Amino acid sequence: MKHFAIASLLVCASLMSVACKQVKQVEEMHDRTVIMSENTASMAGTTAGMAATTATMSQNMEEMVATTASMAQTTNQMAATTASMAATTASMSQTTQNMELLTEDLRELSAWMFNILKQGDTSRLRDEAIKDMLASESFTRKSLMATKYFYAFEYQIWNSPRFKTNVDTLQIREKLKAAAVIEYAKTLAEFLPTDRKETGVSNDEQMKNLYALVATMHKINDYQQDLIQGTQARQPVTVISMFSILDEGLSVLPKLENGEITRDQLTPSQIEVLREEDTFIYSLKLRAQFLPAFALSRISGITDASLFEKAKMLYFKWTPDLLKDNKMNLEEINYATEILRKTAETQALLKKRGIEVKLDKKVLKIFKNMNRGLINQDKLEGEARTRANLFNQALTDFYQNLDQVLK
Repeated sequence: MKHFAIASLLVCASLMSVACKQVKQVEEMHDRTVIMSENTASMAGTTAGMAATTATMSQNMEEMVATTASMAQTTNQMAATTASMAATTASMSQTTQNMELLTEDLRELSAWMFNILKQGDTSRLRDEAIKDMLASESFTRKSLMATKYFYAFEYQIWNSPRFKTNVDTLQIREKLKAAAVIEYAKTLAEFLPTDRKETGVSNDEQMKNLYALVATMHKINDYQQDLIQGTQARQPVTVISMFSILDEGLSVLPKLENGEITRDQLTPSQIEVLREEDTFIYSLKLRAQFLPAFALSRISGITDASLFEKAKMLYFKWTPDLLKDNKMNLEEINYATEILRKTAETQALLKKRGIEVKLDKKVLKIFKNMNRGLINQDKLEGEARTRANLFNQALTDFYQNLDQVLK
């Protein structure tokens, strides 16, 4: 019994030991569970904090997106405003340029109208010039009135302002040329001799009027060059005269005859020149005959055509006024040279039509009897030598142009 009780105590003690261990283990498990619960709670809190932070970040991102979109819209608006301002500035700049052009156009137009009004009605001026030419007794006066006649043609004061189309203004100029040709042909017809005699030394009053017209057909109004400067025509616009218009018209005839061009390709002025070809050819022949005789009168003292018959110059050597100390004049030499130059141009124009013009025999003979010379500069110094050199250059030019005419 004693042994049994001891054994029972041992078993109880063993069981108590095991139970204590289990209790301790349970307590440890409880402690761990508490810790894990606390950790879980902490993790839950952290997770909740992360969720809140994520939500905040999401809200911030949305706000940033909205802000970025707003900034983009503002930038686009600023770009549109800048573009609008640029367009407005460009428009204002163009408007300013247009106003400047308009101002310049008005200035040109005003100057053009002033010049025209100052000259008077062109048609009336031409009529008055012809009447004054007929009433004039001296050839100098007749030639002056003939010059005024040519100055008053409308093509002389044509202008091409920028605000008109270039084609229209060039067509207008061409029509003015054609109208001038028609009128000039009718004017010539009033003075043409019935026998169409080709002489440059007639003393007939009607022939003198005719000489005045043919001798001045190259004259150009001083305003013409000023008025066409600055034109923006697509093709070059040159100064023209009645002589250049006739040259243009007659020069195209060989191409027309050879079939190189058709009549449809001719300009209105060319058509009108060819319509009156015989009249204009005759007037050019007279011009080629008269101008040398006129140049001779300027250097010889012969002032009347009838004096050619009596002049000793026909048979003897003579010295022109150009070489006489008391009559030597540089501008007179240059003027006589210019007359000869215009003669050569007329001869060249007629040669295009196969026409050779022979000078009046008396004029030719007097020219051939003329003494030629230069100023001796050997004993001259300073200003006198310089002046003599200028005269010699002018005399040489005169002799060369004379040879061109006489050959």
